Amino acid sequence: MKVGQSSEILGSIQKRVLLRKPMERCQPYSIHKPGSQRRWGSSTHTNSAGGIIATKNETMPLNKESSARVSSQIKTVISLFVELVKTNTPSFEFSLSNLTKRQPFPNLQTDKSKDNVTNTDKKMEQKDGTEYKSGIPSYFDILGRKKEDKTVGAIPQWKIKRKTVSQESIDARTKHVVSAVAKAVTKSSLLVRLEDFCRHLFEYPQAKSLASREGAVSILLRLKHSIPRDELIHRQIREGLALVGYADPLPARGIRILSIDGGGTRGLLALRILRHLEKIGGRPIYESFDYICGVSTGAILALLIGAAKKSIGEVETMYREISTEVFKQDRSSGLGGLLWSHAYYDTNKWEKILKQTIGETVMIRTAREPNCLKVSAISSIVSQEMLRPFVFRNYTLPFRIQSLYSGTFRHKMWEAVRASSAAPGYFGEFKLEENIHQDGGLFVNNPCAVAIHEAKCIWPNAKLLSVVSIGTGRCQPLNMTAPGANVIDPSTTTLKQKLSKVIDSATDTERVHTILHDLLPPKVYYRFNPYLSEIHGLDETDPTRWDRMLEDVDMYIRKNHSNINQAASTLQIPRSAYQCAKDWVVEKRFLLQNMASF
Repeated sequence: MKVGQSSEILGSIQKRVLLRKPMERCQPYSIHKPGSQRRWGSSTHTNSAGGIIATKNETMPLNKESSARVSSQIKTVISLFVELVKTNTPSFEFSLSNLTKRQPFPNLQTDKSKDNVTNTDKKMEQKDGTEYKSGIPSYFDILGRKKEDKTVGAIPQWKIKRKTVSQESIDARTKHVVSAVAKAVTKSSLLVRLEDFCRHLFEYPQAKSLASREGAVSILLRLKHSIPRDELIHRQIREGLALVGYADPLPARGIRILSIDGGGTRGLLALRILRHLEKIGGRPIYESFDYICGVSTGAILALLIGAAKKSIGEVETMYREISTEVFKQDRSSGLGGLLWSHAYYDTNKWEKILKQTIGETVMIRTAREPNCLKVSAISSIVSQEMLRPFVFRNYTLPFRIQSLYSGTFRHKMWEAVRASSAAPGYFGEFKLEENIHQDGGLFVNNPCAVAIHEAKCIWPNAKLLSVVSIGTGRCQPLNMTAPGANVIDPSTTTLKQKLSKVIDSATDTERVHTILHDLLPPKVYYRFNPYLSEIHGLDETDPTRWDRMLEDVDMYIRKNHSNINQAASTLQIPRSAYQCAKDWVVEKRFLLQNMASF
């Protein structure tokens, strides 16, 4: 508050009070002559001084002494008021004109024609339980403001007013954004309209079907061919095509799938096998496959290789650093966390590392990059009656094709890895929206079957060229006919042994391998899961044991050199001339679709 404004207020109020005539100030009251008496209740008031007496509802004219006293009191009140306003709103300035002209209730509508407005038309919205009112708070609001009540708990879900949009509004908006993209004239307007189109489909994925029927695929493909040199527009076009479920033609003769099992730090075994495949093929792994799927530690490798397009050397360096940093915990803190939050290791530290290494890019936004692979990470939902898998995708399925597995493309990359790697006892469970996620290995530790199903949904008319499944190690099988093979007494088993058997059965990866090996054609399915000389835990960080583990995988590669070479050569088979011609016809059909309507 400014000094001039405060003096203006003080002078104005003093002038208004002191310059009044005595009779004007006493007009509402009763005046009695000297010596008169007046009974008020049970008491009698007598004016013995010869002046004017005042009872209740009465007052006296002010002399110089009383005027000075009143002036001092007014000055004190104004100074206290000014300090109060300055303390509560330091950036708020007011003047005498504001005090005299401002309405005390700025949100009050004085127009009688607006009195019948319904509640839905009021300028008030509620979001996540918080109300936002229009208008600047009045002085009454400032003086009557109280501190926030810390004891009030969270607002119940049933009290929160959620934003609801009718299906008719979504359909109308979908038609509008598709038509706006088709009618754009300049590049700048086209870029803005493409962003609106992608934003709309991201917010309302169910609008994909109507957008496809309105010819969104043909419009985007025509734009892709007519604007060849603008990377910003092409990035938005690629994202828009991914949102409507369009997939580019395959570069090879068929679908090439890579599946990576879970297994903690034993993911180094999978990296060593991938390095060998990359060396034989002469191409980076992200150029040798069309679809990569992973669980737990396999999800980390899938996103780093497939979505981030990092080399095997870079991924291995990052993987070693992450493992050493995450699985570094003293025993007392680990046991305390295990009892308190069911997590032996620091979950907050794990999330921070994931944000730094995996990144906060939304899954579907990775489709903006040219020649982007289809990538998925699998978790297990434990908050429902039955345990079921959940697929984090960087793609959407084509129009009229539905996957058997629920999933989403709207979450960030680090969130997908966090959900897929939430191993019980190691890290805390991960809540996303209304679901609670844990390690995908609880349901499918070998995601190869899920990967095949998802790939066939993306390319329903294509054949499988090569399916490479990489495990994270297994122990040598026991000879059950040898003496001493049954080391456990069959008559009695402990609870720990029973639980161990249940976990081994649930996380068995070889059962899926046996089924796929019997069903898929020869020279299509390849499974590489090296034997280990000793058992290694998920949180193994001892460099000496890592070296022994890598020696075992090198031995396995030497023994299976022919199979690895055959798999690498199969991945490089180019597309035939007939397939290229067929792809050209399909693309032309998309380009000519719905041209008459625009």
